[in-house]
Amino acid sequence: MTKTSRRLLRRRDVQSGRLEGGGGGRISGKPEQHAEPDPDWVESLVRTLDSDDPAERSRARIALVRMGRPVGPWLTHALAHQKGQVRWEAAMALGLIRDPASAAALVQALEDDMLEVRWAAADGLLALERDGLVALLRGLIARSGSIRLRESAHRILSRTAHGEDGPILKPVLDALESTAPMAALPIAAYTVLNSLKGQTSGSV
Repeated sequence: MTKTSRRLLRRRDVQSGRLEGGGGGRISGKPEQHAEPDPDWVESLVRTLDSDDPAERSRARIALVRMGRPVGPWLTHALAHQKGQVRWEAAMALGLIRDPASAAALVQALEDDMLEVRWAAADGLLALERDGLVALLRGLIARSGSIRLRESAHRILSRTAHGEDGPILKPVLDALESTAPMAALPIAAYTVLNSLKGQTSGSV
């Protein structure tokens, strides 16, 4: 990132109150929604996710989250970046933005080579609630043979076991824990997916 880009980023952060302080990138409240983000500016921020400076990456992630759902396509594309650091930052940002349109991409990220990316994607799907669960069930139906996907799904469903959806999702969790998950999962996931019809904000 050039010095000019860094100065512009800091100036925009200060002027819009985007920086909440600290390097952790925590955002308070719901992300702001902007209808038409500047493509060049968004691409510059996404490139900064590859910076060696953690503070620069944090500022870029915060700015992207503040832009809200319109930057989802850029972040979804970044989930396929060759560097795990960029994929992790993108998954973290998508989890904070909570755009249902990113659910399928986050499910794919559950099979990432990097554990931290898989965990961030799992947290993002949990944040999407029913929309995230629907996407996860679809993924399990299509790719029940993926060990990483099954492991990530088990982590997600274990965290929902005592929630409102726990009883509904129990057959899928049981299938994941069975001796033949590849055979049991598609049927269980399909059955549960049908039971969720009409209960999510998106189409099942």
